[in-house]
Formats: sequence, structure tokens, C-alpha cells
Amino acid sequence: MKKKVHYKKVAFAVLVAVGLTAAALSLHEPMDSEGPEDLFTGEKPEIDRIDKGKYETATFGVWCFWGPEARLGVEPGVVKTRVGYSVVKGSDRDRNNIKREVVRVDYDPDKISHQELYDLVDETGTTRELNPLGNFSLAEKYNQKYHLGQRENISRSFENIYPDLDDFIDSTAAARLNGYFAGYGDLGSPSDLEGLGLTQTGRERVYNIWASEKR
Repeated sequence: MKKKVHYKKVAFAVLVAVGLTAAALSLHEPMDSEGPEDLFTGEKPEIDRIDKGKYETATFGVWCFWGPEARLGVEPGVVKTRVGYSVVKGSDRDRNNIKREVVRVDYDPDKISHQELYDLVDETGTTRELNPLGNFSLAEKYNQKYHLGQRENISRSFENIYPDLDDFIDSTAAARLNGYFAGYGDLGSPSDLEGLGLTQTGRERVYNIWASEKR
């Protein structure tokens, strides 16, 4: 009889603990509680409809590509970013043709220089010299615009607009948001986010996240 009472007490304690946990969780709204339809207009972002004109491409060797891609993505002269791998050939330190992480960026040389891009990557503390670089191979989908991908509802909206991975990677709006979510860039107010396909609610949401992550 005593054993049964003991088990009942344990079961009751477990039920109470579960109930308290559920109650505590209910007090905290999920980070991306708004639905995608509340955050995005559902149309292709205005910044992605603008003719990119002539641009150049630069590739930088890094220790980890998530931060550098985000840092470069917010710069006005940057057209698009993507991350991948490169095999370094002919280096004493890479005789086995080991793959290294790299970030590749397309940019308008009239607005930002190659040296300025390098300095921005160096600012993240992840720059590594890879000379010479081998062929560039695209990294996995989850590594592209990593910080944007961590915001499930917003990244899901982008997937609806750009179901093709290449189109998503080419999106300037995606590059900008990826950087803002990492706390990079300089925003004065939610209105600075116009042109990225966000609704007013979406702009306010992104601005608040940026402010909380600001570097």
C-alpha cells in the first residue's frame, strides 16, 4: 500500500512540473510569432527588381563564413552574397588540397572597393589568407544566409517568393536582412527597411531584432 502511495506522489509531482513548465512557456511569445503573411507583402522586394548594372566579384577566405557574409550583406554597394568552399592548391599548409570556407560577394566598384570589402571581412576577425584559391563550390542550403534562416517565419516567406535556391542566394534583400539579423548595419528607424518586401509590422519586427543584436 505504501508503494502505491509513493508512486502516486511521484506521478502527481511530475504532472505538476509539466504543468508549471507549460505555463511558464506560455508567458513567452515565440521569437517569430507573427505569421509570414503579417511580415511580408508577398511580392518580390523592390530592391531585387532594380537593375544591378555592372558589378565585380570578390572571394575571401575565412575561418567561418556566417559572420562575414552577414557583415558584407548590409553594405549599400553589395549586390549579393553566398558562401562556399575552395580547395587551396600549391600551399605548404594545404598540400592535401583541404577545403576551406570562403565567402563570395558581387559588388558595385563605384560604391565600394575590394579593399573596403576585405577590411569589413577582417573586422569580423575571421579572415584567413588563401593563396591561391581553387575552384569555388557552393555550401549547403542551410549555410546560405544563415542568420536569416534562424528566423523561421521570415525565411519561410523568402522561400515562398524565391522557391529556387539560386534566386534566394541572388536576392539583395535576403543579403540585407541576413546582416541586420546578425546586428550589422546602421538603421535609424523601421522606415530604413523599406524596399525589402516587408510590411510595416515586418519592418518594426526586423528593426527590433536588429536593435537587440546591434554590434
